[in-house]
Amino acid sequence: MRSVSRVGIRGSLALACVVPLAFVGARHERAPGRRLVDALPSDTAVYLEVPDVSKTLERARSLPLARILREEEVHDFLAPLATKLRARLDEILIAAGEKPDAWRNCPVETAELAVVPHEGSGGDALVVRFVAPRAVSAAEAWLEKAAPKEVTVRREDGVTWIEGERGFDLRGALFGGQVVVAIGGSATSRASVLDPVVRRLRSNDDGPALASDPEFRAAAAGLQAKQPDGFGFLRFSDVEPGLAALGVPKSGALAVAETYVDGRVIDDVFVSSGEIRGLLRALVASGKPADRSLVDRAPDGTTFFLAGTADPRAAVESILEVFGRFASTVVEPLHNFEREKHLSIVDDLAATVGPDAYLYQLAPRPNQPIPIGDLFLALRLRDRARLEQSLDKLAAVANEPGSAISVEVKRDRAPIYTVRQAGAEGREASRSFNLLDRVLTATSPSIALLDDWVLLSYNAASLKNEVRRLSKPRETPRELKDAIARAPEGATWVLYSDPRPPFRALYDWAGSFVPMLGGAVQDLAIDLNRLPMASSITKHLGPRVAWSTSGKGGIRLHAEGSFGVETLLTPIAIGAALAADRETAVRKRLAERMDSGADRPASRPGNRRSTGAPASMGSGDLDARARSDIRKVDTAVRIFRAEHGAYPATLAELLQPTDDRPQGYLPGWSEIPNDPWGAAYHYVRKADGRGYELRSFGPNHADDAGGGDDVFDR
Repeated sequence: MRSVSRVGIRGSLALACVVPLAFVGARHERAPGRRLVDALPSDTAVYLEVPDVSKTLERARSLPLARILREEEVHDFLAPLATKLRARLDEILIAAGEKPDAWRNCPVETAELAVVPHEGSGGDALVVRFVAPRAVSAAEAWLEKAAPKEVTVRREDGVTWIEGERGFDLRGALFGGQVVVAIGGSATSRASVLDPVVRRLRSNDDGPALASDPEFRAAAAGLQAKQPDGFGFLRFSDVEPGLAALGVPKSGALAVAETYVDGRVIDDVFVSSGEIRGLLRALVASGKPADRSLVDRAPDGTTFFLAGTADPRAAVESILEVFGRFASTVVEPLHNFEREKHLSIVDDLAATVGPDAYLYQLAPRPNQPIPIGDLFLALRLRDRARLEQSLDKLAAVANEPGSAISVEVKRDRAPIYTVRQAGAEGREASRSFNLLDRVLTATSPSIALLDDWVLLSYNAASLKNEVRRLSKPRETPRELKDAIARAPEGATWVLYSDPRPPFRALYDWAGSFVPMLGGAVQDLAIDLNRLPMASSITKHLGPRVAWSTSGKGGIRLHAEGSFGVETLLTPIAIGAALAADRETAVRKRLAERMDSGADRPASRPGNRRSTGAPASMGSGDLDARARSDIRKVDTAVRIFRAEHGAYPATLAELLQPTDDRPQGYLPGWSEIPNDPWGAAYHYVRKADGRGYELRSFGPNHADDAGGGDDVFDR
């Protein structure tokens, strides 16, 4: 959407901070006054609100997210960043004449955010509002005494106005116990958007506003949650062409409510529009109830399952419409190929499958290069003979000399058709299939006809294994069946997802790049080599179930589980805080360099504790090698603990192969190497089993208890 895309990263970061910033609050009576929704213009594109932060915090303490943040490993990992943020807040409070730690008694009562379009120069603006009387009072005092040089402060008619530049591109107003800030766009657009909002908040002007807009009222009225902990609104008026092609209308809107109940997150979404068309209508708004018995086809190991009904012909036509922009490279060559060879694959597929369909994904397999589970789409097969005849004809013509593609056919437990890249002759003969050729380089799209179902996958080997498995007796996971049973009768789509296996696999995979990032990125407030184990997070997560229903005026979506928007936004908020802290550290370091007149920045202290003697380049290289080894061993030790419940007694245990780890916990290592000075690395598991020591004794080969020339990474 145009309005959102112009705000960009800053908008995302500010959005991410709405919920986490609320966690500094305590129970407090709400200040009277108007809501931001009463002062925003009626064409506002996006609106988000946490109406009662204190109540939301009260409920949020029992959420899995809160339990994750209380985990010892997670707490210790984020502690340096939290300490820096607290120190910065204390500096501001002291400058404002307050006592350190007074921010604990500065609760945020209400948090609101909006994207407001501006047709003039500079584009749209992001508007954020917090109601926090004591915090605003302290901020006004701080701005008066210690405002940054990039921020201009002026007092006018009871309002403290702030205008930032050179990295502080914002305009804000503090008054009546609240702060309203506009971010993004130009100085002109920020003023044009913010000033009328402030004027209306102060004057109780009852002119046209978002709260009285028909689209806003219709979308909000469609929600079932009446007292949510969070509320959001999105207008479709400026959807991108790609979304419009999918069927998202330019008229209409979406409203979402998030509520916390007994440690669960419940999301209620309502799409208000009578013009939904194309792929969206074919998949969601068909109105036909999903066949609940499809859940019995879900195999063991399923982490994602989606079942419902669809209009296959409308879906195919919509997909072709979506790809119409690539007609010269995809759609047109395919149509020409069908006409030239007298084929009718698209028509035959649309006429022989549906309306029942289900999509499922399995947990990632051990040792996959990229840990993403196999994904399969199954469609009800109504006319097997016609589709099989059509696919056989496609295979015959595709395998002719000079063809742009080839189709491999295997008939074992079921006919399996695999589209593969053609030989050099075929690719040269049909340059119009360049994009398809690139796709086939990385994938092998396959179709299997199994009983009265069509099974599709992007990987031939995975599909063959799945056909073999589905041909044997199997049992659907009880957790999956119980979750799907919670959806009401009449649901057009039902969805189950278990984030734990894929998250664990992706987290461990991404963790393998952490040592490289830790060495490349300087001035971070946290130690990337101390990332919490995946188990510290996944043990608090559980499955999520969702369903959709169609009704008068729109489509309603409902979801409930252990996580929601708040969990997805928290890593973004942490990333924003890290980026801001790093920028501050870099500026401070550059300022110190300029003040000292040095030709180069002062050297950054490393992880090695030094005796103070200058190290030669050779010595530094040896230290770096030791830290690299220690970092790898440290990661392996923590993975071992996550899987076995205890740290290894000796480092040799990390080399032992297991069923899931045939190369042990240190792939590529046949033995634990000595440190660069020829001695074994020092590793001792603590007597209580709650920790361990891991370091090199350094050049003097003496245990200096972490001091002297000992080298370590933690």
